[in-house]
Amino acid sequence: KCRANIALIQANSHAHAQTNPPNRQATLVTETKFIQTFNMSTQTSTSTLIAAGIAGATVAGVAAVAFFKRRPAKCEDCQQRKHKVHLEWPKWVQELESDKDHYRVLMREWEDEAWRTKCGWQGRDLIHGRGSAVHIPCYFYSPKARSLKGPVYFTALAESHRGLCHGGAMTSALDDVLGHVCFLACGAGPWTGATVQLNVKLSKPVSVGQVLKIEAIVKEENKVPGKERSKVFIEATLSDEDGNVYASMDGISVAGVKLQKVETEVCGRGWHFDEDLRIMYDSAWTSLPKYS
Repeated sequence: KCRANIALIQANSHAHAQTNPPNRQATLVTETKFIQTFNMSTQTSTSTLIAAGIAGATVAGVAAVAFFKRRPAKCEDCQQRKHKVHLEWPKWVQELESDKDHYRVLMREWEDEAWRTKCGWQGRDLIHGRGSAVHIPCYFYSPKARSLKGPVYFTALAESHRGLCHGGAMTSALDDVLGHVCFLACGAGPWTGATVQLNVKLSKPVSVGQVLKIEAIVKEENKVPGKERSKVFIEATLSDEDGNVYASMDGISVAGVKLQKVETEVCGRGWHFDEDLRIMYDSAWTSLPKYS
């Protein structure tokens, strides 16, 4: 609309100049100053919007870090397990850490950004990367139950309706847990499978800054005849500490499928288990993983 107004001013200016030749130079000078002023205003507005966007993203990232802020270990359980520090998890997360049926999952591409870049990833993980809009900082896997659980933090970057998070952010988190429980329960290692179907029901809106529990469990696994693949049927939920369900999903993932055109050592990793620390980690680690 503004540019249309400029065009109209230009047309009027030229028409006025033709009927009043002596004033043409003054008119063009006025026109030029107006256009320069408009361009400067536009550039300033654009710069202001960009700066505001960067500031908003920074605040959201700081909020995410602040939520999982480190503090000295105080609980007896963590001291017995020789943890020097631990995070301010919800109580049920701390219970998972001490549960003998669960292992904390440590994938090197989530913990080591330099290694991740060196191996060909082009950015941070959508869900597990630092500063992500919807963030799952850790997973806990139960081989006995073939289930995967973890906390999900919905940051301001996932906002849609005022103060509420986008349904796509909820779905992305469910998609992530579905894929990784397939790799853990039915695959040979990380990324040894792919999600092929999701059926999601969104039951309650998630507020910005809310932390929910995500959980997925393998319900059925069917081997594909003549192929080293299996079709895995999985159910998952997003719920709060009181058991209120915000979203539920049933989906299908195929274990054994290969998506990379060129196979590397990263594609052939397996899993290692540490019974003392109750962690499981991929074979790319050259030493015991360091984690917070």
